[in-house]
Amino acid sequence: MVEAALGQRVVRGPDWEWGDQDGGEGFVGTVAGLEEGGGGVIVQWDMGQRCRYRCGRDNKFDLRVLDDGPSGSCREFTSLSCEWCGKEDLVWCVWRCTCCLDYYLCNQCYHNDRHSMWHPFFRLDNPDNKRNRVRQSSRRDSRKVVLRGAFPGSHVVRGTDWKWGNQDGGAGTRGKVIAVKDWQKFSLRSVAQVQWENSTKGNVYRLGHKGKVDLKCVESTAGGYCYIHHLPVMGVMYVGPLDHQQLSAGDVVKIELETEVLKLMQADHGGWNDAMATVRGLTGVVSYIHCDRDPEVRYNTNHIFKFNVDAVSKAEGEEVFFIGDVVRVVEDMTVVHEQQKDGPGWVDDLALTLGQVGVVTKLTVLGHLQVRVNGRRWVYDRRCLIRVTTDLLPQNYDEEDVNLTARSQLLVGMILPDVLVPAAAAGDTNTVRMCLQHHPDQVRVLLYLKHTVVTRLLDNLSSFPDKFFTAHE
Repeated sequence: MVEAALGQRVVRGPDWEWGDQDGGEGFVGTVAGLEEGGGGVIVQWDMGQRCRYRCGRDNKFDLRVLDDGPSGSCREFTSLSCEWCGKEDLVWCVWRCTCCLDYYLCNQCYHNDRHSMWHPFFRLDNPDNKRNRVRQSSRRDSRKVVLRGAFPGSHVVRGTDWKWGNQDGGAGTRGKVIAVKDWQKFSLRSVAQVQWENSTKGNVYRLGHKGKVDLKCVESTAGGYCYIHHLPVMGVMYVGPLDHQQLSAGDVVKIELETEVLKLMQADHGGWNDAMATVRGLTGVVSYIHCDRDPEVRYNTNHIFKFNVDAVSKAEGEEVFFIGDVVRVVEDMTVVHEQQKDGPGWVDDLALTLGQVGVVTKLTVLGHLQVRVNGRRWVYDRRCLIRVTTDLLPQNYDEEDVNLTARSQLLVGMILPDVLVPAAAAGDTNTVRMCLQHHPDQVRVLLYLKHTVVTRLLDNLSSFPDKFFTAHE
């Protein structure tokens, strides 16, 4: 757990519900006070606001820790060095690649996109327990946020903790932040060097040192980027060792590894099937978790594979679409144009479909979706679509255009329990084998629902097909 400490630099967290009290997403503040008994902190935001926030009280967590360095409480990973920049004795978060042997990045290189963007990483928070690590999704599909506040280039005036008389030239005088520096060895990135207007001298002021903030930002500037969801949440206990991420049926996941790496990781985890290479980069849905914690993942290409749990990453905020799904095209032309430009392409007539509802009729080999909208078929990047309910289809929509495959799969899903369950109860192994052979994915649903009769018979079937739990098409 990353505990609250005076001086920590923070940004808004998962339970944030306070509007732009911080200045906006990505704006930075400093922990300036701790509630007695824990559960809450006082934050002095760079833009001037000073408020209380939750870090465990009422089981709410308003903040993520951006930098523990100014607090003076972070310890060194003395045996580790950054493979990219060569920095040694790393402090604060250290990042270990899940795909490459003993490959570590410092916090700065990680957020600056060094090493493969496809490779997921573990975040190491505690040098005393390197096995207590938190697995992150790959940076390629994670959300990157611009950091803003009292960074070099910003303009400031005297702030809440100012005690330096008229060193700035008087109240209201503006200065420019020249650099953010360490205060001796134990308080890192905790002071700012400021050049005041009409002055040739620069002075150093507190920006987190011992929880004090001498400056208020009046004109912010960007201070780099961070993968916001990869930062630790203040006050959250990460129970370890977390060598395996916790997956559940229904989770949306993605394979983000190079094919050769994935092939190696599949040894002793269900084996390798060449078709696995075709789903790399696509989103799928976890349909079953095996006793060894490896997930079975179903794709809209009709593939179902068992993967090594460490080979998959949760696809935060992404959806999986299937043929027959009813979808709405995103209304924002800027968003659609940007996604289409880097995907299936943009044509001006696509503007006519913005905000319109249609049906997914085809899945392309590149993972794009063909959708029938207003009587025409268009190919979209999946990020341009939102799943909606069927009642939003136009009244004149031609139902026959909904792909027959989708309707037949729906029909099988409705009928199969009425066939398989009685057959299992009667010990009719021939019928059960037929269902396994022709409709394995629907049988998995019943297993996931822990249907007792079906599970018992399958456990007793000596000729139960091995491929049912291994990689297959």
